[in-house]
Amino acid sequence: MKTHDNAAYALLTVPQAAQLTTLSEQAVRRLVRSGALPHVRVGERGGAIRIRRSALLAWLDGASAGDAA
Repeated sequence: MKTHDNAAYALLTVPQAAQLTTLSEQAVRRLVRSGALPHVRVGERGGAIRIRRSALLAWLDGASAGDAA
């Protein structure tokens, strides 16, 4: 059975993702809305946005690689 690093698979709220990236919550929501940042919705009526920590870190890696070009 394959095990996962729990920290990488942790789900972050928008405020947590914003704090980790030093982006505003509004900027994180725009990235989610545009589809640039993978996310899931948890709960009823559309659900609360949750962002997998590993997806956020991968997005950061891609964003910083784009800045270097």
